[in-house]
Amino acid sequence: MKKRKTYYLWIRRQTDVKKAEVEKRNWIEQGYRVVVLCEGKNKHISEDMNIVIENHKILR
Repeated sequence: MKKRKTYYLWIRRQTDVKKAEVEKRNWIEQGYRVVVLCEGKNKHISEDMNIVIENHKILR
């Protein structure tokens, strides 16, 4: 079983959501597992997009 590559998508503002949805779809079609990260006060964005949120410390 091949390990799937993971793409981390970082959302900063509410305006990035639409762009992020498109980008997320593109990466998934290429066979990536997409994890979308966003700042604390924007946690609701992730629920709207129905995606996994992981602690942004991964990126540091």
